[in-house]
Amino acid sequence: LEDQKGGAPFPDVRHPWPVRDLDEEVKQLKASQSDGSARSIAVRDGLEFVIEASPEAVPADVPVGIFVGLFSASHTSSEAKVEEWMSSGGTPPPHNPLRMWTMFTHQYHENGGRVQADDLGDACLGEAFRAEFCARVFTCFITSGASGVGGGSWRVAAGVKFSSNYRVEAYIGEPLPDCRPYLSPEVQTIQPSVAWWAPPVSEHTVPSRSMFARHAAWTRLRLLYVNRENYWWGRQAQVNPTSCWFDMMQASVNSASDSFAARPERFGMRPIESTPHGLWLEFGVGSGKTTAAIGMFMKALFGEEAATLHGFDSFQGLPSE
Repeated sequence: LEDQKGGAPFPDVRHPWPVRDLDEEVKQLKASQSDGSARSIAVRDGLEFVIEASPEAVPADVPVGIFVGLFSASHTSSEAKVEEWMSSGGTPPPHNPLRMWTMFTHQYHENGGRVQADDLGDACLGEAFRAEFCARVFTCFITSGASGVGGGSWRVAAGVKFSSNYRVEAYIGEPLPDCRPYLSPEVQTIQPSVAWWAPPVSEHTVPSRSMFARHAAWTRLRLLYVNRENYWWGRQAQVNPTSCWFDMMQASVNSASDSFAARPERFGMRPIESTPHGLWLEFGVGSGKTTAAIGMFMKALFGEEAATLHGFDSFQGLPSE
């Protein structure tokens, strides 16, 4: 965790951390045809959290479904402005524990509230230049209260590919046929501890039952870097996190505009006539949102015709490996 300043109510997480991956261990064991005596511990990076329930919420030996949602939020403008926009549209307030489940249930109501991933494996909604919300996990697992006493504690992990604002929402409902089994009691006693890896929306989703939730809880965090390597480079460059996407893009353009290529006269050099402020290139324009923002900032810095932005994209996504 990063040091919190100003009494921030939710943590900044530096980067995903290694979480034990039992499925990978089993695959390695089968591939090696070992008897298990030399079994190695496999890990992969992700976010891990613990869901706890009281005996009143999950009675002893009674099967229940625990629904888990992991959602990312990309704010184009300040969070205060995004909240104002969401409130005007009738979105549930931030303290509603099933705020995101409710939003996505409404968006996909014709599909029983089950989110559907697009060709790139994403399930997102929002409005350009305001905010984008994406369901990264939309699943459930079947479990039951601890034998004889009820209640329980369940470790859940999820892989993440983006640094963003994240919100975790969980609730208890009737188990569905689509719910996956949780770790067996024997596996839960293994040390080092094992987490149940929640599948991404590109692999598995379930119909929403948030409107029938009996108990619900939520938390949120801001993931600053997508991995340890990015964290190291960010520290070396003394990069500071921004509060929203708009500020990040502006800071990036401002930094580039102070470079030798953009302002050669500051370094005692004559500008090149065809590109007086350097050659500005963006690789991976996607929907064009970032391209429009960069172009707007460039015009503010250099004028209408002083610089041209060239955008490139294969529109095939990133390779899986």
